Amino acid sequence: MQFDFIFNEHRDKVYSLCLRYLQHTQEAEDAMQEVFIKVFRKLDSFQDKAQLSTWIYRIAVNHCLDILRSKKRKQQLLRFLPFLQQEEGFSYILTHKDLSLEDKQELDRLMQHIRSLPENQFTALVLNRLEGISIERVAQIMGLSYKSVESLLQRAKQNLIKRIEATSKE
Repeated sequence: MQFDFIFNEHRDKVYSLCLRYLQHTQEAEDAMQEVFIKVFRKLDSFQDKAQLSTWIYRIAVNHCLDILRSKKRKQQLLRFLPFLQQEEGFSYILTHKDLSLEDKQELDRLMQHIRSLPENQFTALVLNRLEGISIERVAQIMGLSYKSVESLLQRAKQNLIKRIEATSKE
């Protein structure tokens, strides 16, 4: 299979996934390129046990999680400069001109709650609800059972409700 074909076939979906994780267009573009470098280097080790797209998603998810872990370590060191963490925020998602400022702020708060979920819940939620990938396919990407992904989605929903209720009481 030609790498050019693979890249052209999957780049938009990988970019979208990276953007959901990283919330910054330049970081997402860089991450997408790094994902495809990994795909290119590991292409000969791809086994037909899973779909190629599933394998690529797994590489992308792992890469984005590595970036987020690295960011967390850096953020701990730079705790005294919290404004650095809010460079572009979720502006990519707020491009709908018909949303009021209040709606955009509410959406921003919701996305902050989503981003604060445990890693597996965050990944399942992003892939299933934001990227529109079926639970079965999410299970393949994450290397989990269908029931495990359903459980992660349910726990993510419960955690989001708790977090939203807690902040609305403040």
